[in-house]
Amino acid sequence: PGRLIQHVNEKNIKVGEVKYLVFDESDQMFDQGFTEDCAYLITRVSNQVQLILSSATLTEKVKAFIDQEIPSYHLLEIGTKIPTKIVQEKIYCEIQDKNELLLKFFSKRKFKRAMIFCNTKNKTENLSEFLQDHKIKARSLSGRLEQRDRQDRLNLLKAGQISVLVTTDVAARGLHVPKVDLVINYDIPTRDEFYVHRIGRTGRDNRQGYSLSLICPEDEERFLRIETKHNLEIKNAKFLETS
Repeated sequence: PGRLIQHVNEKNIKVGEVKYLVFDESDQMFDQGFTEDCAYLITRVSNQVQLILSSATLTEKVKAFIDQEIPSYHLLEIGTKIPTKIVQEKIYCEIQDKNELLLKFFSKRKFKRAMIFCNTKNKTENLSEFLQDHKIKARSLSGRLEQRDRQDRLNLLKAGQISVLVTTDVAARGLHVPKVDLVINYDIPTRDEFYVHRIGRTGRDNRQGYSLSLICPEDEERFLRIETKHNLEIKNAKFLETS
């Protein structure tokens, strides 16, 4: 929104007669500090404007913005937060065992496209290198890359030239990657709603999806909160039990 405001103030764009103003991914925008910018844009468009906020999660910041800026509104909930076509499993482990567990999982599971989510940029790069060293076609993706490089790596996954994308939450939303067979939470997300965004990468296009979460002792309380909040009963993974 800051860039748009710059164009408006420099009179490169006229928005006085705009009838529809859409704030997409509003929870993410407000979390990143763009609340005031969005509120300012409302003052520059038509008094008859129809405002639309789209968000996968209704956070407290979104609620506060609605209460302050949109006195009359309708709340529409479309579908379910977590698609029913996603099989969700979990496995409890020690942090030092995660990489070997991934190798064992990939040796037993057939897939064409997988996304692994980590909480840090360094971890995406280290894990990607580890997988490559073990003959798995993987690349990392994070905010450290330029936009063009991010798109290039997404295209590699879409084209089937790599099978695993190891990424931060930068790829958990707003990016369309078709036919993702499975999602792995290598790290449990730092925020509850990120779990929804992450596993929502699979189970699309009327396809069966799958997600696996690796839970260390220090993550157990946080993951339990996610299960409780979203009313989930996530079963323990079975792949370790097979020969």
